Amino acid sequence: MFSKSFLVWALLPFIGAVPALSANESAPQAQNQASNEPIAVLPESGLPATWLQGTPVTHWEKDKVYVFEFWATWCGPCLAAIPHLDQTHREITAKKINAQIVGVNVRDRVSPAMLKPFLAKLRVPPSYTVAVDSQKNTEELWARPRKIVGIPHALAVKNGKVIWAGHPMRLSTELIEAMTQPNFGEEKQEEAPKKPDTDTLRKRLGNIASLYSSSDTEDAERELGRFLEDKTVPAALKQEALDLPCYAALAREEFQELNICLRRKAEAFPQDPANLSAVVRFILESNEIPEEEQDLELAEECLKQILSVTRDNKTAEKLRRQTLRQLARVYELGEDSEARERTLCEAWQASSEYIWLKELESRLQSLPEAADAQKVYAALDKGTAALPRDFTAEAFPAKTLPQRETQAPQFKASTSAASAEMLGFLKTLNWVRGKAPESLPADGIIAVNFWAPPPPGPRTAISHRPAEWLDEKIRGHELSIPVVVIAVADNAERVRKALSDPRYASEFPVAILSRSEFLRKFGKMSDMPQLPATLILRDGAPLWQGSAQDLPTWIVEDASRPDYNHEAAVKKQEAEKAVYRSKLRRLREITQSKGNKAETEKRLKEFREELKDTPALYMRASEALTKLACARKDFTEAGKVCESVMSSYPNVDYIATMQLNIVNADLQLRAANLPVIISAYRNIIGSGTPHVADYWQAISRIYAEMGDWENAVYAAFASRNNSADWKAYRAN
Repeated sequence: MFSKSFLVWALLPFIGAVPALSANESAPQAQNQASNEPIAVLPESGLPATWLQGTPVTHWEKDKVYVFEFWATWCGPCLAAIPHLDQTHREITAKKINAQIVGVNVRDRVSPAMLKPFLAKLRVPPSYTVAVDSQKNTEELWARPRKIVGIPHALAVKNGKVIWAGHPMRLSTELIEAMTQPNFGEEKQEEAPKKPDTDTLRKRLGNIASLYSSSDTEDAERELGRFLEDKTVPAALKQEALDLPCYAALAREEFQELNICLRRKAEAFPQDPANLSAVVRFILESNEIPEEEQDLELAEECLKQILSVTRDNKTAEKLRRQTLRQLARVYELGEDSEARERTLCEAWQASSEYIWLKELESRLQSLPEAADAQKVYAALDKGTAALPRDFTAEAFPAKTLPQRETQAPQFKASTSAASAEMLGFLKTLNWVRGKAPESLPADGIIAVNFWAPPPPGPRTAISHRPAEWLDEKIRGHELSIPVVVIAVADNAERVRKALSDPRYASEFPVAILSRSEFLRKFGKMSDMPQLPATLILRDGAPLWQGSAQDLPTWIVEDASRPDYNHEAAVKKQEAEKAVYRSKLRRLREITQSKGNKAETEKRLKEFREELKDTPALYMRASEALTKLACARKDFTEAGKVCESVMSSYPNVDYIATMQLNIVNADLQLRAANLPVIISAYRNIIGSGTPHVADYWQAISRIYAEMGDWENAVYAAFASRNNSADWKAYRAN
């Protein structure tokens, strides 16, 4: 099991080598220039020398706001900010705000010519203006006098004067629009407008929810109206408030009222795709709504409106495809087969998989050396040829949970006072599935899973089957571990309805416990997290409690055994920790050595072999070896180190992603290791990722970059075969 320290270490590439201002830090106040203060007025001579795309800035236009964002290719947080800046740029352009965003590449050894292909390959290439500080005048005349040390860092400039500075993720369309106003920054520069009191707004929202739940509809509607009219309330909270009457009507099974409330929600924010999508999900995914009561007309209106408002938004392509699939489902429910077929075809032709196939086909036709690949493409397209096994699901066996043992576990019944008390409590509960256990194990463990049944409506991200996470941890273990589920709810009928839904079906015994009783009996357990939660009992006494996602390996592998000794287990864990700390100290001593680099590298390679049973340290040693190889410009050797890590831990998605980040951090390193990138993508596919089509497309593009056109074709069709849009279209 990987330690938490490994997870922290795995995030290091995103932190950046140079300290950057965090999104919550206050930027230095812009003041008049003084010896110990950053300059407030930026000279036009500090404007970047090279412009890659967009309109170059040659002088300060009167009252126009310029947002300059300093970034570099090796800076993970800088690259992470690009999609946010791109979306903000598109929004200020659509609203015709008198402002311009400029990304300024600084402190990079990459030539401007190499930056264009780098930007084009990003997941979200920037559509805003991009410049390069190729002559270092921006660094000398702006960054240093402003005392800018870390990147990413953004400056907002109006009439040559800095009116705001900080992390680019703090920027928003509303903030930039406020900057264009005459009085912005005069009294208190570089400070965002004061946010509303979120706690107060949340309390008001909670009060409205209480009124609806108590069926005080008149007062609830009055308070909801005031909440919606309050200009200090963010749109997201207003949309959340509009959900409340929908859930209340659904709970009362007043479907006509529900549809009125859903239409009000849709019409309140008709330009917000997220709000419209929420309405559609409510209609299509709430199992409690009978088919004859589904407002398919409203769902169709919302989906068509989403397509309309996202028509020119390139960053919303995935949303548009999802919207088209939902629209096809609406047509299917409405028994309009012709419209359904037409919409599924449109969804497929709008997909990135289809677009890449057509682009690849066009490239092949223009390349004489790709004649064989053209034939392969044509055969696969017509269906007269099949993909090689290495490009099919057969090469990546699906990961499935082992079958659960059907035989009840044999254990010695506990006679402790704690067991008697817990058994007495369990037998008082209302069991809606199965029954209370007859006894508790004295020489084994039993898991009690506390589960909150989902509310009526569409399934949310926090909705889980009873004991879902716990089941994944213990299934297939050699010693079967008994499980009981306690549904924490005040409405028994709601629990029964949830269990009858295939999404929440459970094979475990399920009882009901009211919320007040749960808090009375279990609320004082200091480690009990938000539901769902798990309590492990041995001999009737609590051995561990927490989220099943955090369930330690020793609980399942050691504590479930009859001969388990808790004191000996604790000593064993302490001994393992001591060995880990000893290895960590030695690794630090080697990597921080000031001696001969060749000798350091030799010692590091030898010691790394001893760390294979400690993945966190093995990865750390591997990263150090990669850096040493890059320092001497041996990029091939650096790639071999990354490849060896993936070979040691195959088909582990975050380990493969870590190697991708390392290889992509330097353009020369990337250019020398394109096959390593393909291996990383294949490892991620093998891990069981749900985004198989995306990774096959990425592999196809890398093969195309290498000039391996035949494999590029195979990977492109593998991407097609795993595309949800293609599958839906073919199944039509």
